[in-house]
Amino acid sequence: MRQAENAANAEPRVSVKRDALISIAGVMALTGAQERAADLAHKLENPYRRAKALAMVASGLAVSGELQGAEKLATEAEAVARSVNDRDHAVRDQAVLAQATASAGDLSHAYEIARVIADARQRDRTLTFVAEAIALTGDLEEAEEVANSIADETQRSKALLLLAKVGSKHGAEDRVGKIARSIEDPVYRRKALALLPHTEGGVHGLYVDQRGTDMAPKEVPQVERDLNENLGESESPRTRLNSFRQANELTHQATTALRCGDVDLARMLVESISVPALRVRALMSLSSVLEEAGDAERAEEFSSLAMAVSRAVPNSTHRDQMFTGIAQQFATSGNSDRAEQLVRSIESPPLRQRALGIVASATAKSGQLVLAERIANTVSDAYRRAKTLATIVQIAANSGALDEAERMAQSISDPLTRSRAVGTVAHACGGAGDFVRAEAIAAAITDPYECARALTALAADFEIPRSRVLLAQALSIGHWSICLPALLRLEPAVVSAVGAEFLRANDQRDGAA
Repeated sequence: MRQAENAANAEPRVSVKRDALISIAGVMALTGAQERAADLAHKLENPYRRAKALAMVASGLAVSGELQGAEKLATEAEAVARSVNDRDHAVRDQAVLAQATASAGDLSHAYEIARVIADARQRDRTLTFVAEAIALTGDLEEAEEVANSIADETQRSKALLLLAKVGSKHGAEDRVGKIARSIEDPVYRRKALALLPHTEGGVHGLYVDQRGTDMAPKEVPQVERDLNENLGESESPRTRLNSFRQANELTHQATTALRCGDVDLARMLVESISVPALRVRALMSLSSVLEEAGDAERAEEFSSLAMAVSRAVPNSTHRDQMFTGIAQQFATSGNSDRAEQLVRSIESPPLRQRALGIVASATAKSGQLVLAERIANTVSDAYRRAKTLATIVQIAANSGALDEAERMAQSISDPLTRSRAVGTVAHACGGAGDFVRAEAIAAAITDPYECARALTALAADFEIPRSRVLLAQALSIGHWSICLPALLRLEPAVVSAVGAEFLRANDQRDGAA
C-alpha cells in the first residue's frame, strides 16, 4: 500500500492523483490500516475530495466492524460536505445579488458585492458582468478599472473585449483603441482591434500588433486549424462527419423522391446509407412521411425494414438504442401499444426503463395523456418514473389539460419533483388567466423553496398590488435570491436595499473578525 501511495503522489495530474489517493484510503480501511486511511483522507486539501474520502473510509470501518470510528468519520464527512455546499450557495447568492443590483442601476453597490465574493472564478465572472453594465451607462473609464481588477488573464481579456464592443457601438474609438491594445490574450486582442477602423485594426487581412512593430497575417481560427490538423492525421473524425452528412443528404433526397411518388428510388437511397443506426433513422423518417400522407401500407413497409436492420445489429446495446428510437416514432404517430410492446423486448433493464420513459413522453405529445400516464407508472425506477410524470404534466399543462395536469402532478411520489410539477401547473393556470386557481395551487406547494419560486413566477402575471403581496409571501418562506428576478422587474429599489444590507452585514462580520 505504501508503494501505491507513493505512486499516486508522484502522479502529475492533480485530479488523477486525488482520485487514486481516495481509492487507496478506501482499500486501507478495508484491510485493517484504518488509522493510515483516515490520516490519508484528512490530508486531502480539496474539501470535496476530503469529504468523499472520509465517507469511503467510514464505509470501510463499518464493514470491518469498527462502528464507533465509522460513525465519527461519517459525521465528519457530512460536516465537510455541508460546509462546502453552504459556501457554494453563498457564493452563488452573492453573484446573483451583484448582477441584480447592477441591473437595477446601483452599480457602486454591485461592484462592492462582486468584489468580496470568496470564490475567485465566480468573482471574476461577476466583475465582468458589472464592468459591462457600467460600460453600458457610457462610463468606459470606470468600466475599464473594474475589468482590470479581474485576476484571471483570460477572463480579464474577455471583459475588456466586451467593453470594446460597447464602446464601438457608442463611437468611442479612441477609448476602444486603448482598451483593445491593453488586452493581454492575443485572440481577444485581435477581436477587439477588428472593431476599430482599418487604419487601427489593419487592412487586407493584416493587423497591427501595438506591442511590437511587426505586421502579422490574420490567423485562421484555432478551431479551424485543429479540425484541419485532425483531418490530416486521422480518418475517424472525418469519416464520422461524412457519414452524418451523407445520411442527411440521402434522407433529404429520398424524402423528395417519395413526395414525387418514386418509392423505389427513395428506398434505394436510404438503403445505401452505410451506418445501420443512421439507416434506421432515415427509414423511420420516410415511414413518418408516408403515414402523414395517408399511405399506411407503405409506411409499415419502411418501418419493417427499420426493424429488420435493428435486429441484425450484433451489439445488444446499439440494438436496444435503435429499438428505442423506433418505439419513440411509433408513439409519436399514435401507435403507442406497438411502441410499448417493442420497448418491453429490450434486453438491458436500464435501457428498457429509459425507453419506457421516452415512449410515455412521446405518447403524451400525441395527445394520449391517460395512456402516457399508465406507461410512465410502469417504470420501476422511482426517480425516472417521477421525472417522466413531470414531463407529462408539462405537456398536459401546455395543452390546456389543467385538471389532468394537476391530478398527475399531485400523484408524483418524489416530494421535490412533485413540488416542481405542481409549480408548472400553477404557472400554466396563471397563463390561462385563472389567477385565483394559480395562486391557490402555488401556495399549497409543500417545499418552501419551490413554493416561493412558484409565487415569484406568478407575481409577474398579476397586477401591481397583488404581485407585491405574492412577492412578500415568497420572501417570507423562501430565500431572497429566488425573488430577485421578479423584484428587479417590479421593485428595483428593493434590490438595491438588499444589496446595501448585504454589504452592511459583510462589514460587520469583517469588523468582528
